[in-house]
Amino acid sequence: DHEAALQHAEAAVALQPDNSKALYRRGLASMGCGHFTKAKSDLLAAAKKEPRSTEIRRSLEECQQRIANEKSATKDAYGGFLSRSD
Repeated sequence: DHEAALQHAEAAVALQPDNSKALYRRGLASMGCGHFTKAKSDLLAAAKKEPRSTEIRRSLEECQQRIANEKSATKDAYGGFLSRSD
């Protein structure tokens, strides 16, 4: 359950705000809940603290791709709506 994982990760970050593992886990949980912007922020912070972690970088790349896909889907859904003058 991503919501429960998010709550646990929030508590861990509250106790240790500079803990890269807690930030990473909160980022993953946020991504699982569909909160991609929040996830990206946490994953970026974790990547800065652990620049050699391929696992964190892979998750960050996945998150950025999901944000791009979401923007593309929104653009496709509403892109032609405002430009029509029927």
